[in-house]
Amino acid sequence: MSNFEVSYPKQIPLEAGEQVLRIVRARSFVEERALLGEAVWNVQGYAQKTLLGEGTNVIGDEPEIVIDNEDDCCAALEIFGTQPVQGAEPKKAIPWALVFAAVKFLLEKYLNR
Repeated sequence: MSNFEVSYPKQIPLEAGEQVLRIVRARSFVEERALLGEAVWNVQGYAQKTLLGEGTNVIGDEPEIVIDNEDDCCAALEIFGTQPVQGAEPKKAIPWALVFAAVKFLLEKYLNR
């Protein structure tokens, strides 16, 4: 464990994911840029922790997922608009590599200014 001031989110950021999905659906990237940035930061941090964390690495030899438009981004984030699969471990029920690709798209297109 690090001594960094800011750590990875400890809980699945469902509320942050819902906010990102709502902003993408509404296409209110400019009007809600600060909230989008904070929500993406939380989702990205948890996805990164899950994908790269010690002992929990779920990245294999799969090809890189590329999202290059808002519709695909919204589709990837739909997981936050639904309940996790009943009985499934939440980390496993969410396709974190796909979520990470979606927030990467948002970071590059709307928050890199």
